Amino acid sequence: MSSAQLDNLISCFRPSSFDKDKTILNIGDKFDEVLILSRGAVRCYYLTPEGDESNKLFFFEDNIVFPVAPIARNQPSMFGIVTCESSLILRMSFTEFKQYLVAMNIWQPFYLTYLEWLVDSKVQREYRLLTLNKNQLIQNTIENESQVINRINDYHIASYLGMSPVTYSRLKPHS
Repeated sequence: MSSAQLDNLISCFRPSSFDKDKTILNIGDKFDEVLILSRGAVRCYYLTPEGDESNKLFFFEDNIVFPVAPIARNQPSMFGIVTCESSLILRMSFTEFKQYLVAMNIWQPFYLTYLEWLVDSKVQREYRLLTLNKNQLIQNTIENESQVINRINDYHIASYLGMSPVTYSRLKPHS
């Protein structure tokens, strides 16, 4: 994609500002947008029947978020998206975004590259959650996901790591 093509694509996005802890996508709503984080951080989370949140992913500046799987585009969203910081998010309809990239004949390589990145991230996270003890999990996150450690509230980190806030607080290194 040339610089001019990229600039043209970016100009099609609508900027939206969000304060911290504001909902971008409610569970049950249709997720039909492409989001580019220009500034800030967001979390994607699931909700248990008891009302407990479980964070699945965090995204930061220059990350792109969109409904990758057909189930995410065609059914009510199983997860929500909420800001973790004051954020500036560029938004565009998924259909328009895909049509733009298809017209430029770059949808398939873009989609495959993003899908590979997403699956790699999920496999690595699953491996860590299933094989590391809580201390190792925290240390691994410190070493490999510094933005999560440095920018996300401890309560949300604990959820992301599959432990209670009390356990995380007790085990995390204190400076």
